[in-house]
Amino acid sequence: MKCWAHKAVDKIKGLTLAGAYCDELTTYPETFFQMLETRLSVHGAQWYATTNPEGPNHWLRKQYLDRTRPHLRRDGTLVEAQDPDTLDLARRQDP
Repeated sequence: MKCWAHKAVDKIKGLTLAGAYCDELTTYPETFFQMLETRLSVHGAQWYATTNPEGPNHWLRKQYLDRTRPHLRRDGTLVEAQDPDTLDLARRQDP
């Protein structure tokens, strides 16, 4: 992992966040994003991100984008996935 990535993870460690915005999320290391998810602990917390495609094997695509429900295709068509393993990122419930 790059040095700046370690510093970024250290900066958010211990924070309690209600929201986050990540510009060009595919440029962030996966470890930062994993830490960010644990910091969004306020009830109703949300994160927003912009991104550009980085290829079919990028961590963001495999772990999140390909598993989301609903899924927006490149042509703008909205697809509602029926697979029970899909992630409903718009309506994530607290345990």
